[in-house]
Amino acid sequence: MARNYTHERLIEKPERVKERAERNRARAVLKEKVGEEALKGKDVHHRDGRTSNNNSSNLKAVNPSAHNHGRKGAQGGKLKKG
Repeated sequence: MARNYTHERLIEKPERVKERAERNRARAVLKEKVGEEALKGKDVHHRDGRTSNNNSSNLKAVNPSAHNHGRKGAQGGKLKKG
């Protein structure tokens, strides 16, 4: 039986909905700053580690492999400071 992603999204927990909205907001802020082309295939990194701080000076586009470095169970490269 195939997964019903629409249904899964409808029954999603409120915390997950809020987290997804924050990620989307951060991506929109950074897209406005650097452009859509610069974000293709990249993750948005919060320099101070607080995902609720979506100030454009706190956001940076990084490769997904570098972004996952140091996270529990993740394998990736080193994320350079700056």
